[in-house]
Amino acid sequence: MTTRLLAQSTGVSLALLLVVLAISLELTIRQTWDRAEKAISASEVSVQGAAEEALWQFNLQQADRLVEGLTNSPLIRTAILRDDSGEVIAKSQRSPMGEEWLSRSLLTGNRPGLDRVRAMVRSGSLPGEASQPVGNLELQADYAALHALVLDQFLKTFWTVALLGSFMMASIFVIALMTTARPLQRLADSIRAIGASYDPGAGMAAELVQRDDEIGQVARAFISTVKDLSHRTREAEDAQTKLRNILDGSLQAIVVHRDLNLLFANDAAARMFGYVDAGEMLEACDLRKTFPLNPDGSLEGFVDIAGREDLEEVHLLTRPRLRRDGSRFLAEIAARKIRWEGEWAVQVALIDVSARVRAEQELRDLATRDALTHLPNKSLFLEQLGFALRDARPGRLGILFVNVNRMKGFNDALGLAGGDELLRHIGERLRSQISGRALIAKFPGDKFAVLMPAIDDESEMIALAQRFDELLRARFTIAGQSVQATLSYGAAVWPFDGRNAEELTLAAERACGSANMRKARQVVFSDQSMNAEASRRYDIESQLAEALTTGGLDVHYQPKIRVDDGRIVGAEALIRWPTADGGFISPAEFIPVAESTGQIIDLGRFVVRRVCADQERLARDTGLMVPVAVNVSAIQFQNDDMLRTARQALEAHRLPPSALQFEVTESATMDQIDEVVPMLAALRTFGIRIAIDDFGTGYSSLSHLKRLPIDYLKLDRSFTRDVLGDDGRSIASAIVGLGHALGLTVIAEGVETDDEAAVLRHLGYDEFQGFRYARPMPIERYQAWILDQRAVGKA
Repeated sequence: MTTRLLAQSTGVSLALLLVVLAISLELTIRQTWDRAEKAISASEVSVQGAAEEALWQFNLQQADRLVEGLTNSPLIRTAILRDDSGEVIAKSQRSPMGEEWLSRSLLTGNRPGLDRVRAMVRSGSLPGEASQPVGNLELQADYAALHALVLDQFLKTFWTVALLGSFMMASIFVIALMTTARPLQRLADSIRAIGASYDPGAGMAAELVQRDDEIGQVARAFISTVKDLSHRTREAEDAQTKLRNILDGSLQAIVVHRDLNLLFANDAAARMFGYVDAGEMLEACDLRKTFPLNPDGSLEGFVDIAGREDLEEVHLLTRPRLRRDGSRFLAEIAARKIRWEGEWAVQVALIDVSARVRAEQELRDLATRDALTHLPNKSLFLEQLGFALRDARPGRLGILFVNVNRMKGFNDALGLAGGDELLRHIGERLRSQISGRALIAKFPGDKFAVLMPAIDDESEMIALAQRFDELLRARFTIAGQSVQATLSYGAAVWPFDGRNAEELTLAAERACGSANMRKARQVVFSDQSMNAEASRRYDIESQLAEALTTGGLDVHYQPKIRVDDGRIVGAEALIRWPTADGGFISPAEFIPVAESTGQIIDLGRFVVRRVCADQERLARDTGLMVPVAVNVSAIQFQNDDMLRTARQALEAHRLPPSALQFEVTESATMDQIDEVVPMLAALRTFGIRIAIDDFGTGYSSLSHLKRLPIDYLKLDRSFTRDVLGDDGRSIASAIVGLGHALGLTVIAEGVETDDEAAVLRHLGYDEFQGFRYARPMPIERYQAWILDQRAVGKA
């Protein structure tokens, strides 16, 4: 401490000495310069008169003495006297005392030179006589002499300042030693004692703390700083402990490595990688074995960000290996560069996302798979179709659209759960026939679609449909019931029927809808005319749904007349759909749409309920009960709620079952003979009489006809029109004979002329229905017509 203080004191003293000497030197130069300047000016003035006189008289001896006298001055080295023409009259010059150039450069600096040139002028002695220039006096200073004078004066000053400086240095040393060095030494000893004990109050002398000078301030500041550092150190230790607890308790695995050499791991990382704790992981884990290898031998999903200046942080998804069994799990990894013990390292955070990825896959399956059949849904089908169209060749990519017929009837008969089970079984059978690049998908409702991206021609689509039909010949057993399902097919081929996935699928769907309406048994291929037809069908479907809801439909009645006496014995209820312009939409147009969409069920219920309501009105207003026949679609026979609907409507309006009759077409009964017979029997047992409508247009056999529990046969109107010809008469005669042989009442519908009525009466028909007797009419006119018939004794 003393040595340092001495060195510091000496340094301070020397610095002050140099400053003082520099100032003294400058002052000496200034003083000497001013004295020289005054001396030269005085010499110049003192000889001016003599010089002017010598020049005026051209006294050379006097001029020489004058210039020699000037150079005898120690500060003037050269004196020159010139006449007015510039010619030297007298000159005196002595050798310099030293290097003239050096002295001039050291002393002159920024000061003006000491050399003088003074003009000599002779004043006129007589009045009016002008002054005349007689020459010049030039004086040059002796800078070497001036330098020596400055040096002499500076040396005197230097020794004086040196003595004073030495005294000051000794004084400063003694004062510093007494007032600073020893207290600082004691302060240093106290600091070392505090550092050893880590107690701010240990070893610090009380007099140091209580001093009022800077030493006391330092002592007090030091104690305050140590206390603050002690507090912060304890806080840092607590924070470090908490951080360690958080890291060990974190669900997120955290490791730090440098060049895949593990430096740190928390307990979550140990659990994730299959170790007992973090300590075991640090000892035994080789991170190189936790990453699968790429084909080139590099680590899969590993990025060495510590060795790259362009990356600070990276996120990636990889599959680290677990434990010692090499099993995999999906982990989301975030890695970033950190400083670890003074060098760059990589901190890696890992989250096991295996469960999340599985859940995402399940969500994707839910979004792209049909929940009922587990087949691809419409969304995935269109996506795959879009991909296939990129590489498709014209005419080589086709879509086969499949519709399950009468699905609404199945749902009503089997319940929604039974209908779903039926669709699931159908999907399984259809999928068994799909191979290669073909894809089958489940569309909403009762539809399937097959993508065939590599067909040779349309016959492959037809062949696939035939295989489907063969599979569905085997009946399904659903909820203990034996069910027979049939399919309708529509097909479209790219690019002839659609340019993109949506257009092509829509074309195939429309073709399938057309097949369903026509009840076609073969594949119906799309054509341009189907676009308008499909658009019209869609309009009818939406408008019919609205009409069913808002009461936009009506029921008209056409009477049936007994042939023998012309009395009314019944009527047929005919659905009518009026338009805003006073016309009607033909049943031939909207009934097939209703059958294909399942709206026929709601339509049938509407007619039954309306007929019963009108029957109650007729009975109340006229006192007559005339049976009314309601047409029943083949699809309705698959719905076991038909009997319940009839019973509820009859009971609601307090009508007997005989007030209602059902008419079913011949083709419907023959196509579903096994399902139809029990249902007709139940209706007939309840008291509702049954008629076979449009008889003669189907392909019923006598054995099938005998099985049906029916009461009426209705001759199709096409045969009525032909009855005047021999062939038509023969057919009509055979049908009435067959009906009577089975004990049935035979009705001829579509009777429009007297001639037709005469022939049919002769053949033995029991009842007539047609324009010859009455056209279909709304309930008001029908009621009035009945009253008129009663008035003439025919009702």
